[in-house]
Amino acid sequence: MHSRFNQPQEFMLDDTSSQLQFLKSFLTDNIIQRILRETNRYSDQIRQSKPHAMPDWTPVTLDELWIFLGLYFLMGIIRKPSMKDYWSTSPLLTTPVFPTAMSRNRFEAILRSLHFADNSRGDAQNKLWKLGSFLPDLVKTFEDRVNLGEFLGSHCSWQAQSYGV
Repeated sequence: MHSRFNQPQEFMLDDTSSQLQFLKSFLTDNIIQRILRETNRYSDQIRQSKPHAMPDWTPVTLDELWIFLGLYFLMGIIRKPSMKDYWSTSPLLTTPVFPTAMSRNRFEAILRSLHFADNSRGDAQNKLWKLGSFLPDLVKTFEDRVNLGEFLGSHCSWQAQSYGV
């Protein structure tokens, strides 16, 4: 058992850890499986209510969800005027990783269906209900994984040195 300020043994990241390893340490299997289940459930709900919507839809796989998330996060690093520009073949705009990893149509279909909670269990009184347990689970994971004392200690000593304290 560990306190909320001590890192558990299974949380082992260092300077050689990849971005994916870092991301997976916070987006746990449980969180990702929930997003996958709710995204596929929501796409089924859309297709049931609008039979001609999303005619080429296939359920999102675990690998596809990770690729989608990677591309989505990469969009925050590589900024373009519009989403379609990430899949542009123009020599001035091309970013080959996007069309190589996933088609624009598939990316947009997953984005349209991305869900964190079951719509049939909505709570009109709770404005955050659409996040389901995603947000509390993510906060809990951060609490379990981040040593706040160590983090604050290293940042406070850096600030003190920077300001001559």
